[in-house]
Amino acid sequence: MTSKFKYTAYVSVLYLVFVVLIIFWHVSIFKSVFTTVPGGKFVYIIAAIGVLSLYNSFRTKIVAVSFDDYSLTVKRYFGFGKPHKYFLNDITGYFTSSVWGRYSRHEYIYIMAGTKKVAKISEQYHSNFNEIRPYIQRRLVYLGNLETNVITDLVDFTN
Repeated sequence: MTSKFKYTAYVSVLYLVFVVLIIFWHVSIFKSVFTTVPGGKFVYIIAAIGVLSLYNSFRTKIVAVSFDDYSLTVKRYFGFGKPHKYFLNDITGYFTSSVWGRYSRHEYIYIMAGTKKVAKISEQYHSNFNEIRPYIQRRLVYLGNLETNVITDLVDFTN
């Protein structure tokens, strides 16, 4: 079983590229304006936080996951990252989480190896999430529901 991406994953990647290009263009044209105005550098700080947030989503949520009978392979960065293989015996289990978006609720599955989150599979970015979830439920131990907030997202950024 291999995960497949939804159009929202592709849109997120395009959005990240677009934002980075706009920031570079903006810096090249308006650098002196924003650095001389009091508080002008604040615009660049906010933009950098936005880019880091998008990068974190790209790194941790838009991952390609494939299962076979004995192992799980995770490739970060839209499936182009280095493959990390975990044997199912080494996986502790999985947590679930629900996050309310602007219009709907998004469900996440966090696959754990010890105390480390090795994969985050989301309903928002994976088109076959409803096929992956029962597959995981049959093979891994359910560890409970995980409450997420800004702090847990920052901790994910450091992992």
